[in-house]
Amino acid sequence: MSELLIDIPRCVPGGARQGTWQRILAHTPEPEYQPFWTAVVWCPECGRGLYAVCHSIDSNGQISPSLGHPAEYPPCGWHTLPRLIGWSPNDWPLPATPALATCEMCQTQAHQIGGWSTWAGGPGIICKECAARTRKASEPAQ
Repeated sequence: MSELLIDIPRCVPGGARQGTWQRILAHTPEPEYQPFWTAVVWCPECGRGLYAVCHSIDSNGQISPSLGHPAEYPPCGWHTLPRLIGWSPNDWPLPATPALATCEMCQTQAHQIGGWSTWAGGPGIICKECAARTRKASEPAQ
């Protein structure tokens, strides 16, 4: 497996994804929750999406460290140091950080609350943990 410096073109809407990149919005974990732009690179060999969320992308679009396939993907020899052609995060405004919301079951506050529920206390917005507990409690016993 060799590491190569390679230029990757931006994905054209409606075009083929393989061998291109597209920007995605990510955010730091709670409680910080700061949105930032990152990218997914579609492998030119196998077509799988390789996410650069845990990588840095400089102002010229250079990703570091190298971008490879996760262990859960089928083996693929493409492992590279891609440069994203057209990367310009300063030209893309970030959305506002969402306001804190409160889980109506446990009162936890977060910027992203898991979803909507009709638990015994009435309908309301609940966090991911309460949603999982509610789902598990409503499943039939086996």
